[in-house]
Amino acid sequence: MASPVEPAWLSSLWELLTLQPDFLRLSLAGTALIGVSCGVLGCFIILRRLALFGDALGHAVLPGVLLGWVLGGWSYPAIFGGALVAGLVAAGLVAVIPRITRHRPDTAIGVVFTGMFGLGVAILSTRQVGSGGVTSLLFGQALGIGPDDVARAAVLLAGTLLLLALGWRPLQLLTFDPEGAAARGLPVLALTAALMLALTGTVVVSLPIVGALLVVALLVIPGATAFLLVDRFGPMLALAGLVGGLAAFGGLALSHLCGWASGASIVLAAACEFALALVVHTTRRRLRPGGPAARA
Repeated sequence: MASPVEPAWLSSLWELLTLQPDFLRLSLAGTALIGVSCGVLGCFIILRRLALFGDALGHAVLPGVLLGWVLGGWSYPAIFGGALVAGLVAAGLVAVIPRITRHRPDTAIGVVFTGMFGLGVAILSTRQVGSGGVTSLLFGQALGIGPDDVARAAVLLAGTLLLLALGWRPLQLLTFDPEGAAARGLPVLALTAALMLALTGTVVVSLPIVGALLVVALLVIPGATAFLLVDRFGPMLALAGLVGGLAAFGGLALSHLCGWASGASIVLAAACEFALALVVHTTRRRLRPGGPAARA
């Protein structure tokens, strides 16, 4: 009598528990590292009310990716070099336009990044780019990353932590009181440029994992989740890094089990964490002395 066929999900679960295939270990490690980096840097986006910037930055790298392909072929140095240049140019324009015009930063963000995304779509419409490669860069393919991607994710996290260690006090003052930081003589422009460089590098390194269109979720949701649960800057950074890492790790595990797109699974995991934090935050407010429950 023939033995029953093992369900696919059971085989996938066993692979997750044993971390048996090499590609799965690499994917989980690289994804978790990216999640931690995005969570930590995303706190600055949340606290400075620049969530739109994180979203737009993901869109702005598209023309850089495609121009890199046109000039240097479908290779990592060309693709990601182009993305890095495009992201830095866009971030620089967003910083300069409010200084030389009467427009607010949100207007500059809307103009610059939608314009660059339009340029990317125009290039895409006139060039026969490999659809699989473009799709993976737009939406991510975490289960297909290799050792080089994991190494870049580790370097990114190390650089992020080094930036925080070297500029902890100035970055904290810049985040909560930019005018006060300038009045004290701190290099506000240099600190802002360092943050923009770190955010742009994060988007570029995240392209193969969550994709350009979904990286905003890892840049915004973990920080927004931590903001609901803690009141101090240091604990918020630590918790956001943990939330981002767990969302990336758990989302990839869900993708492997269910066969869903990895980027979408990571975003859903992060959204579920935010929903749980929202429940905790609302419950604490209602139970706090003087809260809605106490006044009822």
